[in-house]
This record gives sequence, C-alpha cells and structure tokens, in this order.
Amino acid sequence: MGEHSDKPEGAVSNGPAGDLVGATVDVRSRFEGTWCSGFQVAEVLTNLDRVLSYRVKRVSDGQTLPGTFSADEVERPTGGSR
Repeated sequence: MGEHSDKPEGAVSNGPAGDLVGATVDVRSRFEGTWCSGFQVAEVLTNLDRVLSYRVKRVSDGQTLPGTFSADEVERPTGGSR
C-alpha cells in the first residue's frame, strides 16, 4: 500500500457518511501505530452530518471489532505496496 498521511484529509470521512458502510479501509493499529489492511466500515457514527467515529469489521471473518475508531485511525487504501 502507499503512504498514509496523518492528516484528517486522508480519512474516510470525505463524502456522504452513509456511502462509507461496506467500504474497504485500513485501520491504524493502536499497539504499533502501523496501518493494517483487511477491514470494512461496518457503521458510521455521526452527529449533525459530522463523523464522530467508525465501527469496523474484519473482512476475513466478518467480525465487528469492539469499540470505535476515530477518523484519523481509518483510511481508504491508496493502492500500491507498503
């Protein structure tokens, strides 16, 4: 995958929030700070059209992860290799 930015502009919050459900995303690991692939947006939590956080699920088994991820912890893959 390509380089990931730490800027909010790279987050998946661009565009209508409802369109993001089911989108393939990378998630920032809370343990190492690296980006992990193989996830999809399961739910977008919003307040007045402002994205507050995301629930994500693993593509491999469809399991929704506990907790939520902020916009800067979820990003659409850019293609290419890491």
